[in-house]
Amino acid sequence: MKTIVTTSLGQDSGLVKKAQALAQQYSLIYLNRNKQSLKKLTQGEASVLVVYQDKLAVVHPDGSQLAFHPDTAMLRIKAPHDPLLDLLGPRPLKILDATMGLASDSIVMAWAGYQVTALESNPLIHLVVSQGLANFQTGNARLDRAMRTISPLNQEALAYLREQQDKSYD
Repeated sequence: MKTIVTTSLGQDSGLVKKAQALAQQYSLIYLNRNKQSLKKLTQGEASVLVVYQDKLAVVHPDGSQLAFHPDTAMLRIKAPHDPLLDLLGPRPLKILDATMGLASDSIVMAWAGYQVTALESNPLIHLVVSQGLANFQTGNARLDRAMRTISPLNQEALAYLREQQDKSYD
């Protein structure tokens, strides 16, 4: 299934340029929104990377969508303890999250002070989540700083691990 790129309905020239640049960078098709619904724009045949002023979202033909929000990580941080952090212990570690997904584990570990590199093999998931980690404002300065320390990479885990020296990560 192909993926196209367009803007939110509230588009301006800057948003259009950003959408066009992402389309070119990821070898996707850019379509001008022209105030059309996504279904009409794609005739229900493609996933759409929608560029908003403050986020990216991938909307699939069935209406499901992928957008970044650190909600699960925020709940875990507010809890009295987290099983993952309990397992890792208090000393600072260099962590490789080999399956970033929506980055909840990475965010929790970064918030706790660990140095985190997060791998995601799917380019669109990586794009949406890495943009979210870099730009999302939670209202919690410490959490925002922690998200900005995560190094998200668009790579397949096994290939990345083969390139690393022994004991590169704890």
